[in-house]
Amino acid sequence: MRKVIYIICCVGILFGCAKSKKQEQIQTKNGKLMVYDMDQLIRNNECEIIRIENDSSVIFKYKNLIDSTKSLEFSYLKADSMILFGPDKFVKVEDDVLIEELNFDRYELIEPYPDGMGPVIFNFEYGVLAFNNGWGMEFHLLTDKNKGKLKFPLTYKMEQKQ
Repeated sequence: MRKVIYIICCVGILFGCAKSKKQEQIQTKNGKLMVYDMDQLIRNNECEIIRIENDSSVIFKYKNLIDSTKSLEFSYLKADSMILFGPDKFVKVEDDVLIEELNFDRYELIEPYPDGMGPVIFNFEYGVLAFNNGWGMEFHLLTDKNKGKLKFPLTYKMEQKQ
């Protein structure tokens, strides 16, 4: 009887693990990381964009192909509609700030602090399009589809319009 219970538990664990892996979807595409200091381009690197979606979150990994120390990772929590970047938490404050093929929304820190990050321009399917590090540096994460269509730097230009 013990052997039967042991076999049933092992088979259940194996099927449970296999099922959870099927629920995770991974997409990879090539992109660019463009960094501006105020309105001057200072870095233009190739990157690999990896989107990992599961039941509760979507993780966006931006692997810098030139300098791995410049790689970035953002997590979007579906239940809370919140973006996590390191210890910082961002919530949506404005819909449709940029309409391209996809509509991008503006997210800001839940609890702003001196020299904290500025806005994050984000779309659930695309990921992060742009963010401001709070010290005048602006990061753009682009794909082949949109790298020639936008006027940079995005958040700097948005602030100038207000």
